[in-house]
Amino acid sequence: MIPQLSMKHPVLALLLVWALLAFVVFTTRSTVFLGSPGSKNQQQDTTSIWEQNPELCRNPQHQSLRNESDYNAALAAQSPVRMAKVSVLYGDVDATYERALRTHELHNRIHGLRGLVLREQVVDGVWNKPAYILSILAAELQKPATARLEWLLWVDGDTVVLNPCVPPARFLPPDHMRGTVESPINVVVSRDWNGLNNGIFLLRVSSWALELFAGVVGYRPLRPDETLTFNDQSAMERLLLEPRFAPAVAYVPQRWFNAYHAFQNETLAPERVRRGDFLVHFAGRPRRREEMEYWLAVAERHAPDWELEFYRTAYPDEIVAFWNAWYSDRNAALDM
Repeated sequence: MIPQLSMKHPVLALLLVWALLAFVVFTTRSTVFLGSPGSKNQQQDTTSIWEQNPELCRNPQHQSLRNESDYNAALAAQSPVRMAKVSVLYGDVDATYERALRTHELHNRIHGLRGLVLREQVVDGVWNKPAYILSILAAELQKPATARLEWLLWVDGDTVVLNPCVPPARFLPPDHMRGTVESPINVVVSRDWNGLNNGIFLLRVSSWALELFAGVVGYRPLRPDETLTFNDQSAMERLLLEPRFAPAVAYVPQRWFNAYHAFQNETLAPERVRRGDFLVHFAGRPRRREEMEYWLAVAERHAPDWELEFYRTAYPDEIVAFWNAWYSDRNAALDM
């Protein structure tokens, strides 16, 4: 049963009812469009290929690590998370974007992620993104809690995975990784110089998320006088600032999973991609296709200096330091 929305927002509740009716039908249609054209079954075993073969993301040139146990111990300690990676790619087949999607498909196979890709336009333009997310949330919340997805990882189509050895579950708040149901965080996202950037983010499957994305989908008709500079992204940003949503948002360092393009000989700003990083995002780039081709060549080469084992990257220390500070600040605020 889908949790009911508060009747303090009757228009939003009515909108959600209509959205659910439309998107349950859409979800049924869209199952044939999951993954790349011609792909077969996208449903994956709960045991990831990485768990079955822990050597898959180990660089064979690192002979000195052959007998080390840290790598396998870290994998064993990681709590399994039912996660899907969600994206949109429709219209005429574009070879560059299909290549980018294939970098994600490899990453999905390694980490046991379910790949969900919208292959048909449902509404206008970029608003397909929140509409598709809303449809997935509605479908998942109808399932028993033990059978539904726990988190969604949204990725825009203009992203290229550079290091498939990075497990996205490691970006989640540590209380979730320990199995604590009462985690206060429902979305993990980053900001750039324009504010919120929702090109890549993690979203907990929950009634909270359902209400948020019903609000995003309905933002234009409900608030027609407001200007949305970045369309659905601006709508999501404004909603996340509201008191009912703001406490459940964690803004993490942009480079974790939303690093921006930089050529390898540049002096790197903090948000720019570097060796060992998960992916590169080409948001707002005027020469996007050229830059995507450049990084696709790097990704498809599977160079050992880019595809680092997770524990060899800067992530483990950065993640621990960030969440320790985040919870410390939160607890201090609660004590005031």
